[in-house]
Amino acid sequence: MAIIENQPRSASVAALEDAILLQVPLAVFHEYFSRQPRSLVAMMRTLSKRVRRDLEILGQEYEQINIMVHDMKNLLTPFHLLEVMERTVPGLAGNRYLACMVKARGDLLILMENALAQAKRLHIETPIRTDSLDQLLVDLQESSWTVHPEIGGRGVRVEVTGSLPEFPFSSLGLCRVLSNLVLNAAQASEAEGLITIALSREDDAAVVKVVDQGHGIPEEVREKIFQPHFTTKAAGNGVGLISCKQIIEETHRGSLTFASTPGQGTTFTIRIPFSA
Repeated sequence: MAIIENQPRSASVAALEDAILLQVPLAVFHEYFSRQPRSLVAMMRTLSKRVRRDLEILGQEYEQINIMVHDMKNLLTPFHLLEVMERTVPGLAGNRYLACMVKARGDLLILMENALAQAKRLHIETPIRTDSLDQLLVDLQESSWTVHPEIGGRGVRVEVTGSLPEFPFSSLGLCRVLSNLVLNAAQASEAEGLITIALSREDDAAVVKVVDQGHGIPEEVREKIFQPHFTTKAAGNGVGLISCKQIIEETHRGSLTFASTPGQGTTFTIRIPFSA
């Protein structure tokens, strides 16, 4: 495949006994198939079978994902009782924790609908509405970050410098990004570590910095952290940061960067223009 595509490829092979590694130069490869065209046809048939098999496996996996997401949506139905409780239980009307759970249920439904749409190759527009980023940070600090088992035990401080206008952004998208970054900061910090979310304005853009006092990102892995499925966590899946990068760059036309000092901590910086 490396010769056919004229690009580097890699594969891992475990030899169970002594083996011989053969190297086929590009010139020899081309010369052989120019003399033996039947061999080229046989190779193409083999590749075609593999592609067809892989497509069938992907189709089956997508179908299983569709079924699971469909059933997960149904399992969320009892959470509609939250509104019933708010209407019928004395003292719960306007309760901010109840409102947080109602919003989380709605966000989950949106993500599930998006997952189903993507599996069906449908294009879903991300809702972009004019809102207050200051208020979004406060809401997250007082709700999700307070009760999250891996975040709640640490100090999370929100600092707002200057006055920021309301501007168009995806509330759900930024909630996902900020929650991912704060969770990563918490996991990289000691139990008593402080996480600072600093919001400011730079020219015609909002800038959010998520700062931790953790162990930092090792130099040898820094160029990999935005690669899909790369993780340094034993139970990680390596999709959090690439998701953040896509939401900031593709949905908001912004940027996500980081700076890290070993033993002192890491700062992730989000920059979102007021008018994308």
